[in-house]
Amino acid sequence: MQKRRELLVSADVSSDRWEFSADEGLARFQPVPCALPQHKTALRVEILKPSPSQPWTIGLGQKILEAIPANSMLRIRFFGRSKTRHLLSVMIERNAGNYEKLFLQSIEMTPDWQEYAVAFKIPRDVPENWSQLAVHLGAKTGEVELTGFSVEDWGIEPKPQPKNINFSLFSRRGEPNAAWWKEADLRIDQHRKTDLTVRVLGADNRPLAGARIEVEQQRHAFRFGTALAPDPLLRDTEDGKQYQKTVVELFNAGVLENAHKWRAEPDNWFPVGTADRMLDWCERHKLAMRGHCLVWLNYEHLPVALRSLRGDELHAALKERIQSAVQKNRGRVYVWDVVNEAVTNREIINELGGEKLLKEIFQWAREADPKVGLAYNEFNILNEQGGMNQPHRERAARIIRDMQAAKTPLTYLGIQGHMSSPFARARRLWEILDEWAKFKLPLEITEYDATLTHDQENADYLREFLTATFSHPAIASFVMWGFWEGAHWRAHEGGAMFRRDWTPRPAVQVYKELLFKRWWTKAQARTARDGEAKLRVFKGNHLVKVTHQGKTVTAHVDARSQAQVTLKL
Repeated sequence: MQKRRELLVSADVSSDRWEFSADEGLARFQPVPCALPQHKTALRVEILKPSPSQPWTIGLGQKILEAIPANSMLRIRFFGRSKTRHLLSVMIERNAGNYEKLFLQSIEMTPDWQEYAVAFKIPRDVPENWSQLAVHLGAKTGEVELTGFSVEDWGIEPKPQPKNINFSLFSRRGEPNAAWWKEADLRIDQHRKTDLTVRVLGADNRPLAGARIEVEQQRHAFRFGTALAPDPLLRDTEDGKQYQKTVVELFNAGVLENAHKWRAEPDNWFPVGTADRMLDWCERHKLAMRGHCLVWLNYEHLPVALRSLRGDELHAALKERIQSAVQKNRGRVYVWDVVNEAVTNREIINELGGEKLLKEIFQWAREADPKVGLAYNEFNILNEQGGMNQPHRERAARIIRDMQAAKTPLTYLGIQGHMSSPFARARRLWEILDEWAKFKLPLEITEYDATLTHDQENADYLREFLTATFSHPAIASFVMWGFWEGAHWRAHEGGAMFRRDWTPRPAVQVYKELLFKRWWTKAQARTARDGEAKLRVFKGNHLVKVTHQGKTVTAHVDARSQAQVTLKL
């Protein structure tokens, strides 16, 4: 077995090597006897005043003094229990400044003592005295006992690899069973399929019985999409060719990851015209395109030259941005994320008079294009993190209710879908989607990814999430926030379906199996005496082929609701 090194100086949480964070009155830290034979004492933390949106306000940590090479396999281990089944987050992060996260996972603890361990790769070189182990506990009221922390460095490509121990990344709440999967299939049949009647006439225009009907789907009506990065989409490199080929094979919709954002071209994120060239490519390949996003209402998301604007000048700049962007892309996108993340990005809302600004922004967009869809896009709606994000979801719902009460021209709701542990399960996803369906607007999953480095867990969760959302009638589309590690913001956390060398992870097979086998029509039938055959097909475009006595005719049918086609032999 490969030798491993210990990166923490002390496992004893009562040691002065550990730092504790909590303002007075937020929590109590107390050493207590421990019943485990290998540990005499533990640290009891009573969380008195939690801060769900800022769980780091209560926690503990220890600096890591040694350097860590990129791609090293680390494992965090500890012992703990929580009578209140507390949510605990462990991470490796920078120990100062912006506290950049290199790894973060959360779990729901159990009332009995257990050993916990979670393994992961470090994405890049870490200098000496740069990182720390941090434990965040401030998500909700409760009690936790902890002891025996370690951070093990197993080296690069260790054999065997370290195993996770009792570190369930999946929430217990809402776990699907056999009955749930059956119900999901019934919902899919009800909401994602339609009736197709094929009528066949002979040369004498009389109904023809016994003709063979073959129906094969060509394209989904439901939008399955991905965020697109400019470098691989527009470059004639080997990676670029594979990227473009994969987009065409797997997706019928897309969104520009960054190139439509206000800061993109004025600040030279990309050369001028990048967004136009990307849209040209997408139009050639018949991808339905989302527009993302018109405004993100904190100053950091403005072009640098505009960040000093206030008052009327800022108001005028917002209006010019929205109307010029919408007019320029008129007819090229079916929906715009008009406002992005207004729960946490509120500096400009507060500067310009509060919530009434949101109605103005949507009205400006509607004036610029009377037909395009107008969406509000928000994160942490389905990503519950053990209930920690409930206040965030409630604030987002309040914003939507206020906009609807003000008769804001809001026509879509975007639910981002950046998922992390403990992962919300299928039944719970349905519950939340049911809540949001009450707004009577189409819902879109706009930015799905899941931080699961374990291949099979990653694939299993994609199956569960895709099935839960596709089976819910309020969902209008599903968009991943990228699919390849070479162009994915959460590549090192397991967010992509394809590895950097284009090796497919098991999630690729799950995706193909669902979209192009289970949820894909390939059917045969024979016409009855009346010359008709009735089939239940997935909504979308289908090729219909009729054969009788050596003669064959074909037709394309767009079956989005009940459809009928007549063919003559």
